[in-house]
Amino acid sequence: MKRATIKDVAARAGVSWKTVSNVMHGRPCVSPDTKDRVMAAVKDLNYIPNFSARDIRGHATRRIGLVIPHLTNPYFARLAEKFHIIANQADYTIEIELSGQHGEIERRYVLGQLSRSIDALIISPTLPDTTKRLVKRDDMPVVLLGEAVTDRGAMHHVSIDNVASAAELTRHLIGKNTQRVVFLGAQHGASSTGSERLIGVAAELGKAQISPDRRLFVSSAEWSREEGYRLTKQLIQSEKSLGKVGDVVIGGNDLLALGAMDAFREQGIRVGETVRVAGWDNIPESESSLPSLTTISPDLDSLARLALFLAVGDDRFLERASYSTVTTVGPGISFVVQHEMIIRESSLDS
Repeated sequence: MKRATIKDVAARAGVSWKTVSNVMHGRPCVSPDTKDRVMAAVKDLNYIPNFSARDIRGHATRRIGLVIPHLTNPYFARLAEKFHIIANQADYTIEIELSGQHGEIERRYVLGQLSRSIDALIISPTLPDTTKRLVKRDDMPVVLLGEAVTDRGAMHHVSIDNVASAAELTRHLIGKNTQRVVFLGAQHGASSTGSERLIGVAAELGKAQISPDRRLFVSSAEWSREEGYRLTKQLIQSEKSLGKVGDVVIGGNDLLALGAMDAFREQGIRVGETVRVAGWDNIPESESSLPSLTTISPDLDSLARLALFLAVGDDRFLERASYSTVTTVGPGISFVVQHEMIIRESSLDS
């Protein structure tokens, strides 16, 4: 049997779906008669709010959904841990759901097919279609992590400044002896972490007058260590012969960068001397690798606190959070958290 939707309830009660949302969230702007009609429709249709901030009795669940691609990436594992610890201190529970970077699974979560009812949804999407679907939802608070979306409706947003951090990292890596610059993880078209970082890299290369024939922006199906290794090995063995003195490789994240270092090491190319490599996220392996990896370190503590504040409006989360900028687009709020460039052995001094 097809699951009833908020629009089904609205049609049965003869009201708009926003009115149903107001009733389900216990907002006082609905007349008693209208509320009774909506609740009767809810009962008749056996409607269960998927993303409801409250159950049908009007009680908050104090549960917050966190949808991330997977836990095999140390960045997301650390982020999930941050959310769990910080939320728990304020008596909230984080319900972690893994999308596995699969579009169909993300779609199910966007449609509300989570394992338990929640007060709000915090999601790090991997597909543009996911954000498009989220924009259409208005029945609960939604916080987007990472990608900035111009038309994000009522969604909130928290991220680092991908463009500025990419420009900063690129300025550090290039110098008068720079030959070629490779960016692994380039994404084109729809706004994404990869496309924003590509913008920052390309802008800085333009300022430094690095000619187009010395730039190589490489797309990747996934941002993994294995993919970084595979792509870099291909470039080393191709006619481009990557790995000459003065070559620079920028990974879209630390895993891509570490994979590139693995490929260079296998070919006897010295990272930090012959070539320079850097990434993003400051995962534990970036510090323990040989050589250690230069990286952009986001303020994960503030990112989690600000996302939780936007999700449930609890001021306690805001007390210890810091951010660079805050902007509003319609009802949506966007925080940009601070980052730090950590210079390690994989990059030479300019």
